[in-house]
Amino acid sequence: MSRKQKRGRGRPKVYTGNVAKHIVGLVRKHGATKARAILNAANGSPEAKMRSSKTVPNPLGISMPTVLGLAKAAGVVLKRGRPRKAASKAAA
Repeated sequence: MSRKQKRGRGRPKVYTGNVAKHIVGLVRKHGATKARAILNAANGSPEAKMRSSKTVPNPLGISMPTVLGLAKAAGVVLKRGRPRKAASKAAA
């Protein structure tokens, strides 16, 4: 009898390990919306240069709820609304 490892119930996680850590790092640094734009950007664009080409070489096509779920699982607290810096620059 072989000792096969059984999979758990439900759909398996898509983003695990270093990719998940990279996504969480981008959310911490840039916020959820900008992190999603960076991860989904086409190769060669300015946003694509902001992600790790070794960890995430191609656009992921990741959704906002997935980004937020990974951030929440890692304990990242996001504030709603526009950052103060951006608001002060827009007023000037």
